[in-house]
Amino acid sequence: MKMTEVRVYSTKQKIPKDIFKVDLNKEFPELNPINIGPCMLYKGRQAKNLHNAWEYTKVYKEHTENGQITTKYWDWATKGWDKDKPAKSTKKKYLYHFWDGARYGVIEARRRIFVSKYIRLISNMDSYRELKNIASNHEIVAMISKHGFDHKQMSLTEVLFNPAKEFDYSFVLAMLISKDQSLTDIP
Repeated sequence: MKMTEVRVYSTKQKIPKDIFKVDLNKEFPELNPINIGPCMLYKGRQAKNLHNAWEYTKVYKEHTENGQITTKYWDWATKGWDKDKPAKSTKKKYLYHFWDGARYGVIEARRRIFVSKYIRLISNMDSYRELKNIASNHEIVAMISKHGFDHKQMSLTEVLFNPAKEFDYSFVLAMLISKDQSLTDIP
């Protein structure tokens, strides 16, 4: 069976005509983390959607005192996890991601929290199976996503491990469909 090559593009990029295109935003909106939920966190906590689960694991300086997380963080995160509307992503610098008592940098948090949760949440979804089926019928597939970018100079693994690059669900889908080896050690 041939392997499908999956490339990720933003909605603003020009895509070669000979590549089969899938606009994730329009054709598969249910695979967007803002529409996936509820999402179990840890110690009985739950977020209304995966996007908010991810955004509210970020700990900012104002959430700490003497290096420790304060109640200000817990109040903020708990309210955020309970929101139906997706949190606005911000470019504001945060200190780390907090998950079940551990502090993670962006790369480890991507792997342990975002990618791991995303895979578990979509694995039995009909829309995910449909996307895989569509992709399997094409040699090259362009997945179009708001936060995607043409990564032709980088492998999907390099995108995952690059803290300077934005990483969204379209890359996880591309990794799953192309059977990227870096997913084999996702917790």
